[in-house]
Amino acid sequence: ARELEAKRAERRRAAATGDDPTAWTPATIEVALNGVDFAPVPDAIMIFDEADMFFDPTALAPLLGPSKGGTEVRLLLSPDFPFYDPAAYYDYQMGYTTVKPVDTLVVRFALQESGGQGFTSYQEFAEGLITSGSTAPEYVYASTPPLKPGIYTVSLSANGRTYWP
Repeated sequence: ARELEAKRAERRRAAATGDDPTAWTPATIEVALNGVDFAPVPDAIMIFDEADMFFDPTALAPLLGPSKGGTEVRLLLSPDFPFYDPAAYYDYQMGYTTVKPVDTLVVRFALQESGGQGFTSYQEFAEGLITSGSTAPEYVYASTPPLKPGIYTVSLSANGRTYWP
């Protein structure tokens, strides 16, 4: 019995680490906007480590908008988002001060290749806004710029250089 259990444990370890290709199973993922009409998801699926995320990409809303832009998107932030001084950023964005803050919230929209295989070089950017100057803002808002029709990956930066995810 111990030998059988040891073999099972080794098989689970091999499957979990990817060392056993016989344990791999292809899967088709489908989604439906109405709960009835399911359609297959393109090959691009985002896998992320929650410990490394500063906003929740699954909570992005809305998911659709016109190519002319102007759609307000909302990104849910984690409490440990690397904001240096939210109060100064809020005061600057509201026009209460002309002193430029250290933080620079930028939302990037990167066009994916056809079929979800990587990205094109087409990117557009929008200023990220917050709703209050509290020490831990819950959301960042941005108005979409005019975009080419397609599927985009949305990323957020607190310094205008490093984007998550």
